[in-house]
Amino acid sequence: MFDAFGNALAVLLGAGPAARSSAVLDHGQDLLDSSVTGMIPAFWPPIHPGDPGWDELKVQYRDIFSNHPYRYHNGGVWPMVSGWWALALLARGRRKACLDLLTSIHRFNDRTEVSGKGFHEYGDWATGQPGGTPWCSWSAAAVVLVEAALTGRWLEFVGGKPGRE
Repeated sequence: MFDAFGNALAVLLGAGPAARSSAVLDHGQDLLDSSVTGMIPAFWPPIHPGDPGWDELKVQYRDIFSNHPYRYHNGGVWPMVSGWWALALLARGRRKACLDLLTSIHRFNDRTEVSGKGFHEYGDWATGQPGGTPWCSWSAAAVVLVEAALTGRWLEFVGGKPGRE
């Protein structure tokens, strides 16, 4: 099971050899290239009815079941997760891929056709349809983090001062 957020953090923290980080980012790029949203799925591959793990997944919900294949935690795309993935790309010198992903996150966050609102919680990997709660601050924060890193203002954003350790 591919966990995009966990792998992004591992790349950012330098866990493991550089060749492993490159292989992880290459795999993620394949997923980005095949997504209609241009964003990374939170977990991959999605679990379908009849697959191992489906019975456990289908009982994991509070109000309504959201983990249909390609949605929510089951292969869905999250702007927040894609933001951290973009940071991992940038940290490993993949600036163009980072910029492409940032553009995709902006495009997704601007989608308002479902609720009349943007910044949705997640999207369907296969259709690109926004889902979940709109106006999610972590969906907005994804672009703020990446923009801060791209402009060299990361330390200011996180409360540090440039040149200070």
